[in-house]
Amino acid sequence: DSVCAPKTMANPSLPWFSSDTTYLCVVGGSAIVIFAFWITPGLRVVLKPLQLVVIALHESGHATACILTCGKVAGIEVNPDEGGVTKMRGGVQYCTLPAGYIGSCIWGGLMLFLAKDNIGAQVVAGCLVAMLLAVLFWADNWTLRFLILFFFGLIAGFWALQILTAFEGLQYFIAFMGV
Repeated sequence: DSVCAPKTMANPSLPWFSSDTTYLCVVGGSAIVIFAFWITPGLRVVLKPLQLVVIALHESGHATACILTCGKVAGIEVNPDEGGVTKMRGGVQYCTLPAGYIGSCIWGGLMLFLAKDNIGAQVVAGCLVAMLLAVLFWADNWTLRFLILFFFGLIAGFWALQILTAFEGLQYFIAFMGV
């Protein structure tokens, strides 16, 4: 064993992400599927729940920055027309305004980074559930409430599949969401 020999990232306990190449193929395949659904008129509706949860995470970025800069969040709305609003009082505007995009990027990056590992996918899923619970607390409309409950069901279902079977569904789901 040479000190300079490249080390592989292969791990026998992670059958579908056993190499970086496999992981990149999963992420690249997810991007291609999302793009194909996005440009196909009849299939774009399938991505609607994912788009709306990304908007919810965007709005949670504004809410988090508001709270961190001593403001108060009055409510969060996500509308079916792919719009969202965070109602807040106080906070530092220079921090809260860009925080939606920064928060979305951080969530996507965490999902992509941690989905490669079984435990990492569980950690990010737990953090996602916690953030969605906070958003549910501030939810001002039924679209957002239903969306959050729908994603709770998806996460719970994939997590249960991962526990009860050999299928690493939670990792697939988190990687897909990260894309």
